[in-house]
Amino acid sequence: RSLDNGRLTVTVDDDGTLRLETADGVAVKGLGRIVDGGDFGDSYNYAPPTRESSVDVPASVSVVVALDGPVRGRLIVARDYPWPVGLEPDGSARSAQQGLTRVDMVVELRAGEPFVRIGVAFENHADDHRVRFHAPLPRAAQHSHAEGQFAVVQRGMQPEGGYREEPVPTFPAHGWVDAGGMAILLEHLSEYELTEGGAELAITLLRSIGLISRNDNPYRLDPAGPEIAIPQAQMHGPRRMTFALYPHAGDWTDGGVVDAAERYRHSLMAAPG
Repeated sequence: RSLDNGRLTVTVDDDGTLRLETADGVAVKGLGRIVDGGDFGDSYNYAPPTRESSVDVPASVSVVVALDGPVRGRLIVARDYPWPVGLEPDGSARSAQQGLTRVDMVVELRAGEPFVRIGVAFENHADDHRVRFHAPLPRAAQHSHAEGQFAVVQRGMQPEGGYREEPVPTFPAHGWVDAGGMAILLEHLSEYELTEGGAELAITLLRSIGLISRNDNPYRLDPAGPEIAIPQAQMHGPRRMTFALYPHAGDWTDGGVVDAAERYRHSLMAAPG
């Protein structure tokens, strides 16, 4: 239940979360907490139900060693979660009915790499919910840095919103996001939030919604478009997201986050010759 490549040690705890420790002493635990919450929003704005009830404790946890070689080590952490199947029609609460969903987290450590590769996969059967991956930080942060289209953008803890919208502290990141000595290296555009008062980074794995615009969206006073159903936006079926966790000393420049992100996204290609 542990992987070690000389630069990074990864251990799976009993609850299915990870502990990371670098060779130079950066350590963090509780990585990989999966949080499922309701979403009474639409394709424009996220909004929680009136009475939110998040699910973050698995009903069962199992770990399988898939690879144990000198070049690659791989663990598969399987967790079963009792996710509500949807929301009450008026958005007052999540459904009392639940369905068990297995979430597989693939943890891979390669020789010489200073980051751990993560893949999260599950079959989505529920409606109107948001699933996020939480990564506690080595040290608390009051701002984040994220790669954008043309620059690295620094953001604080203040939420942002448009005209007559409820401000939220959820922002986009292109290739990576970094805060408090932890970078999450991304393969494509994602959204993130600095949560728990700056103690954790959360990235969205799935947003499941059913309307283009909801007239009674609690986080927006005016309709943003027509209230037309978009059933495929419930994102039923198999879902998978891959990224990497890179703990480091110093800030994103001192820690070499840009180089690590490039190394993660552009793996060595092999061809016969």
